[in-house]
Amino acid sequence: MTGDIVLVTGDIVLATFDIFLVTDEILLVTDDIVLVTCDIVLVTGDIVLVTFDILLVTRDNLPSDI
Repeated sequence: MTGDIVLVTGDIVLATFDIFLVTDEILLVTDDIVLVTCDIVLVTGDIVLVTFDILLVTRDNLPSDI
């Protein structure tokens, strides 16, 4: 992830982050603030590989009630 740009290929997003928090159903990344819901989260070192059911929400398109 560079700035607010995320490369999406099919249903797979591969990104590296310095700061990330992973829970069972939610991946919250506080780099440029990316919040996603996902089925599968694989964390290896600084790399977060996520396959999505519902794709991501960025700061640019967050719903106003969040």
